[in-house]
Amino acid sequence: MVRGQIQHVFVFIMLIIIAGVVLLLGYKFIGGLLGQSCDVEKLEFMNGLEKALRDYASYGTHKTAAFDAPCNALQLCMVSASAFEKDSNGKFKKQTFAYPGNLIIQDAVADPNPESPTNLFLVYEKGVTEPIQLFAEKLDVAGTPKVVCVNATSGRFNLVFDGKGRTVVVTSG
Repeated sequence: MVRGQIQHVFVFIMLIIIAGVVLLLGYKFIGGLLGQSCDVEKLEFMNGLEKALRDYASYGTHKTAAFDAPCNALQLCMVSASAFEKDSNGKFKKQTFAYPGNLIIQDAVADPNPESPTNLFLVYEKGVTEPIQLFAEKLDVAGTPKVVCVNATSGRFNLVFDGKGRTVVVTSG
C-alpha cells in the first residue's frame, strides 16, 4: 500500500470514531432533557392539585378541573387522609389496611413513612406505581376502602372537587 492511502484509512477511522462519540453524547444529552421534563411535569401536577385541594375546600364549593397527566401516567390513585391513623403524638402509625388492587398503595397506607407519608399515586404502564411526595391532608374520597383511582382521558385527569369545609371530596369527572 502506498503511504498516502494509509493516511486516508487513518483519517476515515478517526472520522468514524468522532462521529460515534458525538452521536453518543447527543443521545445522552437528549435523554437527560427528557428525564428532567418528566420531573417538571410531576412538580407542576403536584402544585396544581395541591392548590385545587386548598382552594376548593370551602363548604358547598363544587368545581371540575382537568390536570395534565405527568409522564404519560395512566391513572391517579388517591387515598383519603382519614384512612391514615395517628398516635397520641400526632405521628402516623402502622395499621391494617387492605387494598388488593395495588400492593404499593396498600403498603404506603398500612406502614406510612413518618417523615413524608403520601396519599397520592401515579400508575403507569404495566401497573408501575409511583408515590407522589405529597400528603394531601384535606383529601377525602367516597367509599371503602377510601381509595379512588381516576383514569387519564386524552392525557388528562378530570376531577370533581366538592368542598366540605375541612375536607374536599374528590371524584372522577
